[in-house]
Amino acid sequence: MQIRHYPTLAEATRIWARIGLLSFGGPAGQIALMHRILVEEQRWLGEKRFLHAFNYCMLLPGPEGMQLAVYIGWLRCRFR
Repeated sequence: MQIRHYPTLAEATRIWARIGLLSFGGPAGQIALMHRILVEEQRWLGEKRFLHAFNYCMLLPGPEGMQLAVYIGWLRCRFR
């Protein structure tokens, strides 16, 4: 699987808005949707990198879905 280059701001906004509008079912639904869109469709991350990030976010206190979204956003977009 080939990992894509950094997305543009418009593309990142469109993808994250899609995830935000479609994510029902709490954190489990959000994480499953992020996996489907970001790993399988957009190929921003590989399976191994996504699972590594998800496992790390599970150790931290707070909502895993939000932490995973912030980490992936920083990892792929590098916005300050």
